[in-house]
Amino acid sequence: MSETAPSGSAYDTTFDHRTDEAARADQFGRWDELRNACPVQVNRTSAPRPVWYVLGYDEVLTAFQDWETFSSDSVEAFEPDEAYEKKKRWIPVEIDPPMHTEYRALISSHFGPKAIAERADDIRQLACDLIDALASKGRIEFVAEFAKDLPTRVFLDIMGMPVDDAPMLLAWIDSLMHTKPEDDPDFAIRLGVRKKVMGYLAAMLADRRADPRDDLMSVIVTEPLKSGRPMTDEEALSMTFQLWMAGLDTVANALGYTFRYLAAHPEQRALIVDGTVTPREVSEEMLRARSVVNTSRVVKSDTELGGCPIKAGDRVVLSTAAANRDRDEFEDAEDIVFGRSPNRHIAFGAGRHRCLGSHLARLELEIVIEEWHKRIPDYRVPGDATIEDHVGSVSGLTALPLKWDVTD
Repeated sequence: MSETAPSGSAYDTTFDHRTDEAARADQFGRWDELRNACPVQVNRTSAPRPVWYVLGYDEVLTAFQDWETFSSDSVEAFEPDEAYEKKKRWIPVEIDPPMHTEYRALISSHFGPKAIAERADDIRQLACDLIDALASKGRIEFVAEFAKDLPTRVFLDIMGMPVDDAPMLLAWIDSLMHTKPEDDPDFAIRLGVRKKVMGYLAAMLADRRADPRDDLMSVIVTEPLKSGRPMTDEEALSMTFQLWMAGLDTVANALGYTFRYLAAHPEQRALIVDGTVTPREVSEEMLRARSVVNTSRVVKSDTELGGCPIKAGDRVVLSTAAANRDRDEFEDAEDIVFGRSPNRHIAFGAGRHRCLGSHLARLELEIVIEEWHKRIPDYRVPGDATIEDHVGSVSGLTALPLKWDVTD
């Protein structure tokens, strides 16, 4: 197997998506620029080991599907070696088969199409109630007042967590997901918050073991794995933590990008309002063109990807934000075309670790797009607004002011 290419090769870069100022200003344009230059690049300067940016559609898809070479053992490419060695793996996202399959089977039916469809009426009613309560205001901060609120309420109901704790839980997730690396170089802030979260969740899981209820937390601590054994307290805590991390951030970010785009494109909004395009057509194209996940993998054996020699122990960042705008896969990839067909985007990943919550995410996005535009069809970003974009493992807008005219 070839040695890792020497420094100074055509695919060497100093790009770090977490700190790159051009990405913070226009991350999707920046991903396009990098991918079009070279679909696989390596940064040897920002971590204890080389970090490869995998940006092309075919290359990202290959890595997603080859879990034996590109292991999910860690989904954080830039963590210090000491943190990587000591960390407890998140279940199931940082576990490879065969145990990944067993862990996932325990909860998969609760996120399957049938289970999610049974929640559709309740989610729709919640969305309608929240939008109706906001409609008379004429101006809101969309991310905090709606985009985070709805999916958080839905997720907490599924898990069995008290909705009153939502502000605290959202503050914690914000610290874990959106703390800038330059503000926390040794991970001290994030590790401190993680300790608080673990204490909170551990107490709740202990309560469910003593007094099971009709919720997912009770399933996690009471139902056996396929092998017949129940999960240990440590396993149950790891799984609950990972579900909490995924459930409180990603849909909110997708909503933020979707409504930022629609606010600036009234001609596209009109297609939703008059029924020319369906909510599904809108959500699928926005998932493609504004993908939020840049997950990472650990390379387990020397390999080659996109013509680049990669060594065991290196990390790869699999950017769905870059891959889903690849011109080699999507015609007019940088344009947003509602009803695009085919649209084989990988916003939810691919292979064994494809996002468990994809059916729930799609339902929430479609319901919001439909019900919002029934009630507030014409809205805009105020001219004096400053919109901040966090780029990380999961990217999103920190704020999105929206304004509309209110009529009696």
